[in-house]
Order: sequence, then structure tokens, then C-alpha cells
Amino acid sequence: FKFEFLPESCSGELLPAGPRAFWRQRLRWCMGWDQVTLRHATAFWRADIRLRIRMGLWYIFFCRWISQLCAVIVVLFNARAALQWQLVETDDLKVPSCIRHLQFASFCGYMVFIIYSASYALFHRHLAVLPGLLLYFMIMPFYVVFNSCMLTVSLFRIATGNTGGWVVTSRATGVAASALFGEEPLLGIGA
Repeated sequence: FKFEFLPESCSGELLPAGPRAFWRQRLRWCMGWDQVTLRHATAFWRADIRLRIRMGLWYIFFCRWISQLCAVIVVLFNARAALQWQLVETDDLKVPSCIRHLQFASFCGYMVFIIYSASYALFHRHLAVLPGLLLYFMIMPFYVVFNSCMLTVSLFRIATGNTGGWVVTSRATGVAASALFGEEPLLGIGA
């Protein structure tokens, strides 16, 4: 096979009709991912594949829970510290120096990530990417909390057996879709 870029190709997806439909869609996807992980993760060790691929599968399926937990701890830990340091004099907090150093290192790591991404965008892309990139980094802590809530609800529903049935996500109207794509919606969905 040979893959090439075809600029004439167009693929689109209709957005969920609103925040509730968005939540239900993402929760359904998350529950499916979690169900597959719980059902098949042990089979990764028995599969006749190289160790590197086996570890990659464990990383993709299982370690996402660990990385999500770490991300929410960092976000909540740093947000609490930032708010507390703004509201209370630093000397009155009596925060151990190891905690202050850890928070400072976490903040510096996040700043290095932002600076690297911005410089990469500047040198390899167009300047038009920067506002979206900055918005992404400003919204990221909220996304971490949102994703953690969704993951918690997903695992709770799977544990209690309350996964529900398959439901089609309500979509934006056909008029909105045709305005986005300049044509009728694909497969007549939403029309």
C-alpha cells in the first residue's frame, strides 16, 4: 500500500446538539474504552506478541487511569496552592519547603511545555495557531477535571452494571451542518 494526501477529500462530523448530548456521547465512548480494558487487559500478557508491543498495549489501556489520576492530583494540588498563596501571606502558611519545591517544579514543567509548544508553533507553523494553543493550555486544567469526572462515572456505572443501552447521540440540525460543510449532511443524518 502507498498512502498519499488527497486535498479533495472531506470528512465531517456533526456536533452533538448540546452539552448534555456531548456528555452522553463522551461517557458512552469512555465506558466502551473501560469495558474493553477491563475485559481484555489480562489477555495482553498471554498474547503471542513482542514485549514492547505488550507494554504499549498496557500503557494505552491501563496506564491512562494512572496518568489521569496523576493529572488531576497535580491540577488540584497546584490550584489549591496558587489560590492559597494569593489569599494568605506565604510566611503564614508554614508549608514545608519540599512541598514548595515540588509545586514550583510542577509549575516550571508546565511552563516549559507551554513555551516549547509555542516556539514549535512559531517556527514550524503559522502565527494563527498561537491563540488556539494558548486557549488550549488555559482550558487544560478544566478538561482534566471534566475527564476525571467522566472516568469516575464510567467506572462506577460499569462496576454497578448500569451501563444502559446504546443510544444515538442527538446532533445539530441539518441546517447547521450544511452551513459548516456547504452541502447536505452526510448520509442524510440530521436532515
